[in-house]
Formats: sequence, structure tokens, C-alpha cells
Amino acid sequence: MKEDRVSARLPEFLKNHVHEVCDELKRYDSASEYIRDLIRRDYDRTEQEKIMRLNARLAPLLNRPLEEFTPFDAGKDLEEIEREYLAEKEAQQ
Repeated sequence: MKEDRVSARLPEFLKNHVHEVCDELKRYDSASEYIRDLIRRDYDRTEQEKIMRLNARLAPLLNRPLEEFTPFDAGKDLEEIEREYLAEKEAQQ
């Protein structure tokens, strides 16, 4: 995997915190390792939030009876979409 270098300027108090975590507390071997871990955790949190939002949108559908759903007919539905698209395109001209 190709790695790109990213640099960031930190205010003194954050720089001191990074040094404390790495040098004094020995939680990480380097500032880079610490930053990568923070980014990975943020990435995981963001992905979890996406899943939770999707689940929240799908939850109401899961409790509905199957009879309320319309079967999907690809040929018919695509023809209808194409007709609507062409009518809209014609109306714009």
C-alpha cells in the first residue's frame, strides 16, 4: 500500500500531549504511530455512524408486512423510468 506523507502543525499544548503520550507514558513508539491510531479510530467511528444512520432509515421498513411492498419488475420499471426521462427532456426543450 502506498503511503503519503501528511504533516500538521500543532499548538504547543497538543505537541506536549503527543510527547507525553509517546515519550513519558510509552503508549506509542512514535508520534506517527499515535496519529495513525487516532485516525484509524476516527475512521472506525465514522463508519459506525454511517451504519447507524442507514439502520435508522431501514428500521421502519423492517416492521412492515410484506403485503405493503410492491414487487420489482425490472423491465416494466425501467420502461417507465425511460418514458419519464424522455418526457422531462422533451419538456425542457
